[in-house]
This record gives sequence, C-alpha cells and structure tokens, in this order.
Amino acid sequence: MGRMSAGPDLKSLIAYGYFPKELPSPFRTVSLARVLESLPTDLGNDRTQPTRFNLARAGGFRRPLAIPNPRSQISVARLVADHWSEFSAHYAKSAVSLTRPVPETAPRPGKRAIHSRHDFDERPQVRADRMSCARYTLYGDVSQCYSSIYTHSIEWALDGKEASKSRLKTRGPTRSLGALLDMAVQHGQWGQTKGIPIGPDTSHAIAELILCAIDAEIQAHHPDLGDFALRFMDDLEVFAKSRQQADAILLAWESELAQYELEINPLKTRILERPRGVDSEWRRQIEQFRFDTSTDADLADQVRLYFGLVFELAERFPHESVVAYSISRCSRGNTFGDESWKAFVQLLLPAAIAEPSALKVISFALEAGRRAGRAIPEEALARTLNDVILHHAPLAHGSEVTWALWILATGPTSLDLEAANVVAAMTDNTARVVLLYLSQLGRIDGDPDLSSLEAATQEDDSLVGPNWLLAYESARKGWHSDAIVKADRYFAALLDAGVSFFEPPVARRPPRRDTKSATDAEEEKGADGEVIPEPALGNEREVRPDDAGSLEQITVPRTQRQPGEPDDSADIEEPDLEEYVTFEDLEEDGGYQ
Repeated sequence: MGRMSAGPDLKSLIAYGYFPKELPSPFRTVSLARVLESLPTDLGNDRTQPTRFNLARAGGFRRPLAIPNPRSQISVARLVADHWSEFSAHYAKSAVSLTRPVPETAPRPGKRAIHSRHDFDERPQVRADRMSCARYTLYGDVSQCYSSIYTHSIEWALDGKEASKSRLKTRGPTRSLGALLDMAVQHGQWGQTKGIPIGPDTSHAIAELILCAIDAEIQAHHPDLGDFALRFMDDLEVFAKSRQQADAILLAWESELAQYELEINPLKTRILERPRGVDSEWRRQIEQFRFDTSTDADLADQVRLYFGLVFELAERFPHESVVAYSISRCSRGNTFGDESWKAFVQLLLPAAIAEPSALKVISFALEAGRRAGRAIPEEALARTLNDVILHHAPLAHGSEVTWALWILATGPTSLDLEAANVVAAMTDNTARVVLLYLSQLGRIDGDPDLSSLEAATQEDDSLVGPNWLLAYESARKGWHSDAIVKADRYFAALLDAGVSFFEPPVARRPPRRDTKSATDAEEEKGADGEVIPEPALGNEREVRPDDAGSLEQITVPRTQRQPGEPDDSADIEEPDLEEYVTFEDLEEDGGYQ
C-alpha cells in the first residue's frame, strides 16, 4: 500500500527521529536522510545488531538505548511513513493517551520527527481537568515496557491476537502491516522477538499501537474512561469515584497487558485514597524559587541558595531528575554577570559528580558560556570530568563517559592518559568515537593504547554487529582502514555519498574579554581583511549561541558539503540552520522503560 495520509515522511524520520535525543549533538543523521533514494534497497532484510548506549537516569538507574543499524532502521521508518494513516486511525481508538504520536510540522534539530499529542508540561492541566470527582487515585506503570514488548504483538494490536495467529497457518506472500513491522523490527535486533529499541521515534509509534489497543479494550467496559483517566507513555493514572471502580480498572488493565505479554510494575502501581497534587512537590519548590536580581552580587548569593535547595531536594527525591531540571531552570531564567556566572559554574562541578545524568544540561550551559566569552574554570572542570570518566568507564556507563568526553572536546583541556585507556577498553561506540576524535585533535596527555578500537572495526561482522557505528566512522574519518567498509555494498554507498554520523563543530577560541592590540588583530586577518578561520578537521561545522544571554538556544550556521555529497536536500532543513537546545527530556524520570 502507498502512503494514504499526511504524516512523517521517511526523510524526516531518518534526519530527526533516528538517533536517540540523549546523544551529544554531533551524533546526527541528516546526511543519511539526504541520500536515501540512492541507497541499495535489497539489503533491508539482512539481520543486524544495534549499538547500545547505556543511559544514566536519576538515582543511579540505567536505561539501555539502542542505535539501530541504518539498513534496518530505514526499513522500519519506511513502513511507518508509508502507512501512517493506519497508525493514526489506530491511535484514535484511545481516549486516555496523552502521548499519541503526532508528526512534527517542521522537524529540525531540537524538534523530533514525531512528538506526543501532549507534552510533559501539559500533564498537570489534564490531571486537573479529569480529577474533579476523584476519591481514589490509581497509579499504574508497565514493567520494562520497551524491553518487554513481544514483536509479534505488533500484529496482534493491529489485527487481533486470534486473527494474527490464525494467519500464521495460512500465511502467503502478502503480509499484513503488523507482520511487516514485526519482521522489520526483528531484523534490526538479530532476529530477537523480545523488545523494541529505545531511542528512535519509530519505537514510540510502535509502542503506542500496543498501548492504544489496550486502552481501547478497557474503554469497551468503561466507555467514559477518558473523562477520568490519562496515560502518559506507559504510566496510567485513574481518578476513580470509588475503591471498587479503581480496583476494577486495575484488574482490567493488568489482564489486557497480559494478553500482550506485558506486566505491571508492582513497585510503582498503587491505589491511594486521595488525589495527588497536579504537579510534583520538588518541581513546585523549584518553580517557586525567586531570584533576587537587584545586583549581580545579590544574584550570586541567590544562585548559591538555590543550589543548596536543589541538592537537598535531590537527596529527598533521588529517583527524579531534580538536578538536571533545576540547572536548566536557573540558566533559562537569569542573565548572569561575572560574579553570578562564577557562582553558577562553580556549582555545576559538584552537580556533575552528584548527578551524572545532568551532564547533558551541564554541557549546554558550559558551551554557551564559552561562546559568550564567560570565564570557565577549565582546569577544575577537566579534573572533574576525568574523575567522572575514571569512575564510570569501568562500570560501562556509556552516557556519563560520552558526555564527559564531549565536554572536554569542546574546551581547551585534555584527557588524562589513564582515563583514555579505560575508555578504550569500553564497548560503547559513542564514547570510543569521541575518544578517537580527541586523539585526532591531539588532546590526550600521552600515548593511549587504541589497538582494541582498530580491532573492533576490522572484524568480519563489524558492519552488521554492535560496532557498526565505530567501524563506519573510523573509515569515514580516516582513523582506521576503510577496506571493510568499501567491501560492504551498503556502507560503501554511504561512504561514497559522504554520509557521516558524527559531525563535530569547528574548534574555535571563545571571544576574548581583554583588549587586543591592533597588531594582534591584523595578524588574524588575511590580505582582504577577512578573518582567517582556524583549520577544520573532517566533516565539521561551527556552533555559536545566538546571543550571549541565553543558555538554551544554539544557532548553527550552514555547513559546506563534503566531496561526493549531493546538493538535492532542499526538502530537508539542515541541522546547521538553527539548533534549539530544549529541555523536554528533563521531566520526572518515567515513561517508556
């Protein structure tokens, strides 16, 4: 079947809905989206393995994100794009889902190809609208939702379990949409039928097929459920008039989940004899804090008081994203002077140690500060980051290590030799790619042993196994031999088309805060008076904040095409036009597991 209704197109799903949003911004897929039409289409059924990204969550919990192989992910994304009308009709069956997928009208960096019908900030208002008659509140959670989804259940959700099983006995060459999705997802995880990858937008779309089917079954017995219940991702909230009603809905929900081989999380599922507040206690306290901005010295004092509150709340609510949310709120709400900025940035360092899941937000704040010419305690920052790496690398904590490496890469200091060697021993592809980038820049103190990285890129199954990202980027950047890539018809086509999955910005000095002599200034200009840029390394782009007072928006000027890259991408908004650093993922730690 062809595409029948407006929805996310394939290019958008690949450009802005493929790699997990939790990765540093240089990991991107827009160059792949530019060349989709020129890639081999007869290799999509090959089995591949994703590379894994071990994400830090508040309270020391982990979430295993996946970066599927492109030859598999493109097949899944094409099914979602071509059959969006069927997806959309299925979602409409649920009256309680706040996370029904909606195509982004203008996807770009910071705006995913698919977003939820209601974002996290709208949930308190929906709660208030639906809890007017609540005497009891049911809070339910699906245990390990993404990791537990049985791929065959995708077809069950669309066509019914009995019909799908009956079709197995007589299945001919024509397969249903559910069966095609089932097969495509399996191929992207080496044939495994348990679990779907956490990270791509297509998984959001697929998970909602199943959860909306469950919603519809409960609504068949409780037709007014949408008036007093809501579901945000895999979290269900029911504002019941009686204990009997709450018990009945919990029993029905648990029974329907079992039909799809899913289970409730008993640690997070409970019935309370009262409604909960529409927003969390810690978030209310953070939002109610008012900064005194009479003078910059007053603001500095307020920043210190604020972080004292933040660290106290983080201790009281260890499983919530208190530190990350609070850093973003402080940076968005204030215009710092020298003294208040110093107080702010000094407190980012203990925040990085206390809650490493906040490193992404810390990275945004530091980078914007550098670009604005703010003073950064670079040596103290380097000591903190090297300590983070030495602690987390042996534990295979990929996100902490990758973000710490990337913050180092955007500053002037270097990675310690000991830290480099422990990163080289990891299996995390993103951390190893940034490590090789630092090595290329000459930003490692000493000569680390990188032989294991080269070995991982030269294995026979490197491009279909979990090291595909490392193997391809090593060839693309010239870090290791490209023989394996050139021998693979699919990845050779990517290489010839100039595709890159790691596009770091041009390293530039921040603006000087001291006065430069006229002689020094003339030395940095060419004969025509134009400023001479520092040399670029590989497929890179320059990143600047749009103004010195904002820590949440970064503007990225246009990048030049690499040799061999086609100039047929007018229908895709480049990632180098405007990149908005958003904080949509800094919600209470919940959602799909």
